[in-house]
Amino acid sequence: MQTFHDRTSPIGVSILVVLLASLAAAFSAFPATARAGEIFVVTDDEQTTGTIGEYDATTGAAVSVPLVTGLNGPHAIAASGGDLFVTSSGYDLYGLVSEYTTSGAPVNALTILSEEYTPGGIAVSGTDLFVVGENGSIGEYTTSGATVSAFLVAGQAGANAIAVSGSDLFVTNPGVGTGTVGEYTTTGGTVNASLITGLSNPTAIAASGGDLFVLTFSTGTISEYTTSGVLVNASFVTGLTGLNNALGITVSGGDLFVTIEGVPSESNGKVAEYNATTGAVVNDSLVTGLDYPVGIVVVTPEPPTWAMIVIGAVSLLGCGRRKRRSLVAR
Repeated sequence: MQTFHDRTSPIGVSILVVLLASLAAAFSAFPATARAGEIFVVTDDEQTTGTIGEYDATTGAAVSVPLVTGLNGPHAIAASGGDLFVTSSGYDLYGLVSEYTTSGAPVNALTILSEEYTPGGIAVSGTDLFVVGENGSIGEYTTSGATVSAFLVAGQAGANAIAVSGSDLFVTNPGVGTGTVGEYTTTGGTVNASLITGLSNPTAIAASGGDLFVLTFSTGTISEYTTSGVLVNASFVTGLTGLNNALGITVSGGDLFVTIEGVPSESNGKVAEYNATTGAVVNDSLVTGLDYPVGIVVVTPEPPTWAMIVIGAVSLLGCGRRKRRSLVAR
């Protein structure tokens, strides 16, 4: 007769204990209700004191204000991973795209466009930056600043804002009643240069899933379209005129965030929050006290992958077990 005894290796037990302790620590460190992320807002007083401020995307509370200072004519902002990319006109300097960590540490200031070709809107896709220049071109650069194609798309009539969705770029061109949104591939091909037409001075655009949100400055509205150019709601958000002039928009999760100008130099600009499905007001004054807020982006932290941690723990436990077979003859 044979008797088999399963014994757990002390090493396996030790590994399991360490993993479970790490898992418990990770759970305790992560809040029970995860925040929607952090809002990064660029402010510009047309001097050399432009800033980036960081705010909680759920409560609007200041996290780090100012996070970055001394920006010279900042305009738009985009994020990729743990980095922020900001376009600046420079006023009396060359136009820049500057890179900072989300903690505010400078990484790189890149003179990728000359003073004549001041950079405007910016979008990030993977390791590529797409930058709109005043010369009517869209340039492509790596996130480390290397030029891929300074004239990826050319011949734009004063293009000013850009959004990326999948392998497509959506670019706004101004004009009162003649403004357009054009669609191009991230490799520079033209899909439809007149995807959306008849707009009154479109100045900002955001993409989310199959939807585009286009801000028209002259009418003070944000309209919703599909990425195929089909109008969903011409008056998705209204009333963004006068002291409520909207300057920048971004979408994160189920929310649409909008920077409101206020009165320059009087620090009464703000960030308003809307439901990205219905357009309903969520918080008309999520962030207040801003001095001419322009660009805005939301960075959402990724929670720990609990399933992978648990699977890893179980797998290692299995590896740590060994069967000692004792043969007892009777």
